[in-house]
Amino acid sequence: MVDNSEPITGATPLTPGRTLYAPGTIAAYTVLANIPVGLILYGLNLRARDQRRFGGLVLLLGGVCFGLFIIVAMSVGLPRLMILIGALAAAHLYRLEKQPFNKAIQEGASRARWWPPALWLLAGITVLVVLDNLLLPMMD
Repeated sequence: MVDNSEPITGATPLTPGRTLYAPGTIAAYTVLANIPVGLILYGLNLRARDQRRFGGLVLLLGGVCFGLFIIVAMSVGLPRLMILIGALAAAHLYRLEKQPFNKAIQEGASRARWWPPALWLLAGITVLVVLDNLLLPMMD
């Protein structure tokens, strides 16, 4: 006899102890940092919910976009339209993540702290500023 009490989602059940970034945290990083950072955090959440392939794809997309953002920002700057696009992307990521996050929390997952990604961003910005200050005098 088949038990149809729980829907088949295609992912293995979540084990307690996994940490997930809250939808508001993902949206805030998407607006305040940039879209690739939001994609990276979303990808980490997908992987924590055992959606490894899709999560890995989103992480790869976020990483590639992050590299492209850095190159564009350092060479010509980003257009002001990116603020609006970032806000729209943040709203979309929030809507995508809200239900799965709440379900995972009910199943025993915990909220990830908001500040470790901020430290990584600060470290990355510091490296970029140092490299920029070291490389610019060499090119003059």
